Amino acid sequence: MFEGSPKTPDEGILVIKVAHIAPSRKSRASAAWRIVTAQQAIGIEAFSLVMIDPQGPGTETVYKRIWLNIVALRFSRIAGSIAKKILYKPKTQNDLPWSLDISTNGLARTITRLSPDIVHLHWIPALVDLESIARLNVPVFITLHDVWPLTGGCHCNLDCNQWEQGCSACPQMFSRFEKIYSPNVQWQKQLDCFTAIKNLTIVCPSEWIFEMATRSPKFRHSSVVKIQNCVNEKAALSLEPQPLHIESFEIAFVLSGQRNSYHKGLDLVLEVLKIVDSKKHKKPISVNFIGMELPQISMKNVTLRSTPHLNSEERIFEELSFSDLVLLPSRQDNLPNVAIEANLVGTPVIAFQVGGVGEIVRDAISGFVIKPFDCDAFAQKIIDYIDGIVTLPSRDQIRQLTEFTFGSDLVARKHLESYKKALRVPYV
Repeated sequence: MFEGSPKTPDEGILVIKVAHIAPSRKSRASAAWRIVTAQQAIGIEAFSLVMIDPQGPGTETVYKRIWLNIVALRFSRIAGSIAKKILYKPKTQNDLPWSLDISTNGLARTITRLSPDIVHLHWIPALVDLESIARLNVPVFITLHDVWPLTGGCHCNLDCNQWEQGCSACPQMFSRFEKIYSPNVQWQKQLDCFTAIKNLTIVCPSEWIFEMATRSPKFRHSSVVKIQNCVNEKAALSLEPQPLHIESFEIAFVLSGQRNSYHKGLDLVLEVLKIVDSKKHKKPISVNFIGMELPQISMKNVTLRSTPHLNSEERIFEELSFSDLVLLPSRQDNLPNVAIEANLVGTPVIAFQVGGVGEIVRDAISGFVIKPFDCDAFAQKIIDYIDGIVTLPSRDQIRQLTEFTFGSDLVARKHLESYKKALRVPYV
């Protein structure tokens, strides 16, 4: 299995073998593994190459022994955490994700053994040795799920544009040993590695990150394409769109734990809810904090509850379907899954107009977009929607629009066309 080059079976269908690489397949709802499933459904021989949690059909591990994968990944993550504390001192109190370029060994050997036609990277930190990847004689794809491959270490650059010049004056981190290791050193190392990959394609899920990638010196010699993330329609479409609740108004805010909450705007959503709580509205409001414990905040007129753990994709869709509105107050987001998931079950989203959010949340169609970071306007729009001052299309219309834009078959076929181009396969 997974040997040879693209071939055409007797029935004339092109078969391309694609190794999708990320640390884990633990979350079936992740953007990376939804792409794998979508590609398998249209006949691409897509498989997952992971360190831990080898779930799903066609999944391989970097090392044959599971315990060795676990040890290697944990070691690299611990080493990265220790190195980060030694090398860097934060310049800000904001909790933003940051990763060093420290990789495990063995990945390139495993890829060579499996002989894929395409290597598709989804999560590079603590996993991918880019120098070894550059020596592989196959086309390489990298999906930019966030801005880390563009920068010298940060996953969320906010308003910083230093990544365009080399991250020499990082606003997030102070390097204790500038000449030994710094954001600029890491940025330059990656520039050299990306340039050495002769057939590299950068996949951008949103127009926002596409524009960044086209300006990046790292990808000056690469192909840059825009292919949106996809959804799992089967898990969502079994749920009928629900009408607005009559006796109350149900709101959801989704956060996968409180790690990096500044990035996801937890403080902003609490400020918005304080404003909502202070104003009059026609219905009682209940807010469900999904994926996290209940925050320490006192409300007089808004009921708060928490759903800390959702153990399946189906349960996520159920909670989103039950809600009348989903809050997305992120300071920066590429093409957030939660907005696509909410719209797919017909639930509108209200969000700040940042990153690629506006490509999902279409103002006054599938929700509302608010000027960053106007909490008063955000809160007032919630109240206006509750009171019927502003309205939206039916939940069924929202779902149809989302399925049409982010359907798995459409996205998988866009990947297939890009793979053919990289392999120089004739379009037949």
